[in-house]
Amino acid sequence: MKHSICGIIAEFNPFHEGHDHLIREAGKLTGAEDIVCIMSPDFVQRGGPAIEDKYTRTRAALEAGCGCVLELPVQFATASAGTFASAGVTLLAKAGIDCLCFGSECGSIEALSVLADVLSEETAEFSDAVRSALRSGLSYPSAIEQALLETVPGGSGLASSYARPNDRLAVEYLRALKAFPGIEAFTVQRLPGVCASDVRARRFAEGGRGLRSSDFSSVLAEKLLTAGDLTIFEDVDADLASRIRKLSVTHTDFEELAAAVKTKAYTRTRVDRALTHILLGITSDQVRHASECGYASYLRVLGYRKDAKHLIGQLSAVFPGPVLLKLSDAETQLSVSDLALLEGNLFASDLWRAVRLLKYRDEALSRKPERSAGIMIV
Repeated sequence: MKHSICGIIAEFNPFHEGHDHLIREAGKLTGAEDIVCIMSPDFVQRGGPAIEDKYTRTRAALEAGCGCVLELPVQFATASAGTFASAGVTLLAKAGIDCLCFGSECGSIEALSVLADVLSEETAEFSDAVRSALRSGLSYPSAIEQALLETVPGGSGLASSYARPNDRLAVEYLRALKAFPGIEAFTVQRLPGVCASDVRARRFAEGGRGLRSSDFSSVLAEKLLTAGDLTIFEDVDADLASRIRKLSVTHTDFEELAAAVKTKAYTRTRVDRALTHILLGITSDQVRHASECGYASYLRVLGYRKDAKHLIGQLSAVFPGPVLLKLSDAETQLSVSDLALLEGNLFASDLWRAVRLLKYRDEALSRKPERSAGIMIV
């Protein structure tokens, strides 16, 4: 079956050959006429800042073949895998995509679907096993793996798949798609030996430019000094708040604090996300309210190919709210809650830009639209 619009949910942090491979293969697998990507802005799902700004990554995605790149609001882009996936899938579904393509280690929709079904229709025995594992001090992902081993026939293979981060995220996409049965799922097996974290590490080791969490240490320290109850922030419970308060006295560097706070129960990724939510002022109430209301009632376009400009019209015709090409339209077109959501994104991007310019004073990051090589960055 040939599809009209294929959706991709991504971070491209940074954009590398594996992402280029995903975009090319998505077009071949789905036969889609157009590819629309919804992308994390300047802070990402595993916590902390993107190494490159969202416009640089948008341009790379468009040059690789995406027709249009939309912004995934930072409140969901920095959330747990389940919320990240559900927000991306929901917004793309409301925009009219009829298929979704994502990368995975296993490369099999069938195998991933089995795991998605187990987790979506968990038995009482499975739930009890998860709770028992959590009480023993395991993190939530580790508790899921343990429950799969203990309660599901053939659970060792499922647990191995769940332990792989891209497969785990792929499963969350499939779970989110259960609410949209008309959207077909495709997966592309990741290129071996190509990993964004390795690309980032190599860039820093070679003296390349980019932002890391420690660059935001002074801002985080100020936030911790002035914040009241830390448990209002997404991903921060009472025990984690206590550890952050206690250890932030002697660990003022963002990454050193995260490493010190980490425990068997609180993974490094969970801690990084929690600190990022404190840094950006993202509260549990904000995320919960937005998720209950369909995540967002607007789409913000980051860029599009000139030969795919028709996509903007298609998205506008289907999406139930405004599709923003100009920020100046936001005040008149958005509700109070969506305006607050957008303002949170603008704050995060402004903070990212300010820290980047402090670190690399010779740079001038223009906010003006760029027009070149058939690409429009808005």
